[in-house]
Formats: sequence, structure tokens, C-alpha cells
Amino acid sequence: MRKGIIATIMVGAATISLSALAGSYTTNWSFITQVESYGDDFHVVGLDLAPNPGGCSNTTVAKVDYRQTSAQKEKLSRALSSAFLAGRQVRVKLQSDYCEGNNPAIYGVYVR
Repeated sequence: MRKGIIATIMVGAATISLSALAGSYTTNWSFITQVESYGDDFHVVGLDLAPNPGGCSNTTVAKVDYRQTSAQKEKLSRALSSAFLAGRQVRVKLQSDYCEGNNPAIYGVYVR
């Protein structure tokens, strides 16, 4: 229960702080199967990225949008990590006009 409350608070903060960005698409509900953290970079595996709104060439991994501030990236990384560790489903908000490298760029997350 406590993990769920913490995850909800973090997701709310991340979604509110990042909701002003334009060019978005929200994925279907799915489970994260793997997370990868490389310092300030955070990658997520297992999401339904087939719609691929940004036309990115690699849809097996989504990356947190590197253009975000360090604080925004940290909030998203914590929310995504919490959802992964708790086995919760997520929907992520993707940029529809930008790829992070060749991967869809995450700028928001919902957890249930």
C-alpha cells in the first residue's frame, strides 16, 4: 500500500510538471519488463510502442526525453522504476514529433 501511494505521488508530480509539452501520444496500458539506468539516461523495455507516433526506427526500447531538466528526468525515472518494482501497469506519454536517438521519447507516465 505504501509503495502504491509513493508511486502515485511521484507519477502525479511527473505528469503535472511535464504536461505542458506539445506533440504527445499516450500508449496502451502495459507492464515494464526491464529498466536500464545510465546515470542521467533511463531506458524502458516491454511497453507497447507499435503506434510509434514519432516514426522512430527502434521501438523495442523507449527512453526518457533527454531534453528534460535533471529534476524532471529524475521524477520520471523514479516513477517508472517504482512501477517496474511493484509490477504495476503503466501508460507513457511519448513525443509525437521527436525521437530520442532512434527511440520513442517518454515525457510523462501514468501508473495503475
